[in-house]
Amino acid sequence: MQEQKKEKLKILVIDWLIILGVYLFVRLMFIMFGLHLNNTLLRICLAIFPCLLGGLYLYRVYKQESIGFYSLTLIVPSIIEKIVVYLLGAYLYDISPLNMIKVMDMIGSNQPYVNVDVSQSICYLVNLSFFNWSYIILSIVFSCSCVLFLVKICKKEYVKLL
Repeated sequence: MQEQKKEKLKILVIDWLIILGVYLFVRLMFIMFGLHLNNTLLRICLAIFPCLLGGLYLYRVYKQESIGFYSLTLIVPSIIEKIVVYLLGAYLYDISPLNMIKVMDMIGSNQPYVNVDVSQSICYLVNLSFFNWSYIILSIVFSCSCVLFLVKICKKEYVKLL
């Protein structure tokens, strides 16, 4: 029993690291190739690729139809990422995090940061202008779709084994 919990925890941590790594890799590739200002493409890639590769890892490693575990591994990191980016935007624009509409408007406006004096090259690294409601909805819907797809596939494979 203890061994199974350790294995699940190991899978969970590795999956979260894969999601974080893919997220950072996509951001870095967009900066390196000068695509960081193409917000639509960045939104799509950041919403789909981390969850997709995390889901592929889970499909290869964890073959049980546990919707709770899949949700924990795919949906929770997506929600945490949204909260972190939102709070970072609130900090950079020196706005109370409780004022959600103003924070989202300032992030979307791509205006210079108020709270920190940074160079232009650093602004590209911390560019949050991709973060808007469509990105939030797209990534959470895609995460939920991946969870449901994994549960369905694992259920089919389980039925084939019987």
